[in-house]
Formats: sequence, structure tokens, C-alpha cells
Amino acid sequence: MEMLFVGTGAAFTLPPRDQAGRASEKRNWQSNVVLRATSGQTLCIDCGGDARHSFWEQGLTHRDVGSVYITHPHADHIGGLEWLAFSSRFDPGYRGLGVEGRPILWVPRSYEHSLWEHSLRGGLRAIHGADMELADFFDVRPVDEGFSFGGTSFKTVPGDHIDGGSWVMRSYGLLFGDRGKRVYFSGDVSRTDQLMEAYEEADLIFHDCEILPFETQVHVHIEHLRQLPVELRQRMWLYGYQPGPRPDIREDGFRGFVSPGQRFALHESVTFQRSSSEIKR
Repeated sequence: MEMLFVGTGAAFTLPPRDQAGRASEKRNWQSNVVLRATSGQTLCIDCGGDARHSFWEQGLTHRDVGSVYITHPHADHIGGLEWLAFSSRFDPGYRGLGVEGRPILWVPRSYEHSLWEHSLRGGLRAIHGADMELADFFDVRPVDEGFSFGGTSFKTVPGDHIDGGSWVMRSYGLLFGDRGKRVYFSGDVSRTDQLMEAYEEADLIFHDCEILPFETQVHVHIEHLRQLPVELRQRMWLYGYQPGPRPDIREDGFRGFVSPGQRFALHESVTFQRSSSEIKR
């Protein structure tokens, strides 16, 4: 299985400009990921609002999305679903992995109703001559504790994202295996104490991380990740970061920041090995 980060940025990531008004660093996109099984089947983990751009930059189109899993209903994770819904429905050459060739949409059961009623219905409800439902575009499959894709079992790992006082928005990360190795993808989370079991079980960790000079309290800040035991940091790649200067996290034992377009061959053991040149603490 291969894991491609089509973007690694935070929700509102745009490259900073220099004094001449030019982008001062490489363009980044929202943190969405494409998994490609050995069979060639694809699973997109989240499909944010700039997905059509980030896919295009990697040489991909809507035809390269056979299925989608949504961690939570923020626009940088679901904003591209309208693009995928219309593009797949009106493209006679599209073949998804679901019923009647539709893309499969795995969604945590707690968001199944609100995803349509509060997020997607306004744009997708009407096409010429029809009053549509979410199931007209996707093969919708509510997820409780997990699902299976490409012969691999995926376990959902809930974590608090935003505490609104009367209601907590949770993001459902994923823990899955490939040839005896376990991978944990965090999604957007704000607490590490809820995730220790997933950290311990994983051989490789992809973790959402903010690097702002202040803490927003809705994402795990780099300073909190630095407090984790070194044996956990040595398994971690960080993504979901803001633009601008980034700290040298390899000095703290982390694997590094994921770059947009970076691929991880999960079927190769070298992907899980630390470089001998990396500094340990």
C-alpha cells in the first residue's frame, strides 16, 4: 500500500509573500491523503476544499478517487466532496468502488446526518429535474469502529478536536496495518492523552501539528508533542502545519515534517526505519 500526501498544510494555508509580492516558499494544500492498495484501488482520507487543485498538481483527477473516508466535517476535510460528487456523477468514464460505480463514502456515524443536512445539502440537493440525496452521489457507509479497504482493516481512533462547552467535536483518526506494520493517522486532534494507546500500537505515526507562536487549543501544538517520550517521537512524521519557518524537529527525535507530494511505501520495511543520521534524544 502506498500513502500519498497531496497536501500537508493547515486549513487556511497560503504561502507567505516576499517584499516583491512573490510566494516565498513552495505552495502547499490542505492535509488530504490518498491511499493506493496493491490492487490499484484508492481511498482518499478527507477531501478538502482545495482537493481539485492538489490532485491536479499530483497528476490526479476525480477518476483517481474510488472511495473517501471523512475524519470530521470541517471544510478542509469535506469541502471537496461537492467537486467529487458532481464530477463523478456526470463523467460517464468514472468508476468508483461503490454500488453502481459510485464512490464509497465512509463517514463516522455521528456525522452521517449532519454531513448532508448541515454541510452538503445546499450545493448538492438540486440538479436539473431531480431532488437529490447524499446516496444519489455516494455509496454511503456509516462507520462505527472501523471498515475494510483493499484487504486491510481500518480502526477508527476518536480524539477531541474542539470543545465547544456544550458539545465536543471529535475527529476520527485511523489505525491500520500493512504487512505486519501498523500506521496511525491522527486527523485533527487537540489532546495527546487520549491517544496513547494508538501511539503505542503504531510503528509509524502521522500527526497533525500546529507550529504557531501561540496555541489555538484546537490542534496539538509542537510544544506538547515534544513532551512525548522519545520512543514515540521517533515514529512520528508531522503534517497539518502552518506556512513560514519550521523548527528543526529532527533534533527532538521526530522523523520530520511531511512535504506536499511525499509518498510512503507502506509495503516496504525501509519506510518504518529511522535514518542513522537522525539525532536521538
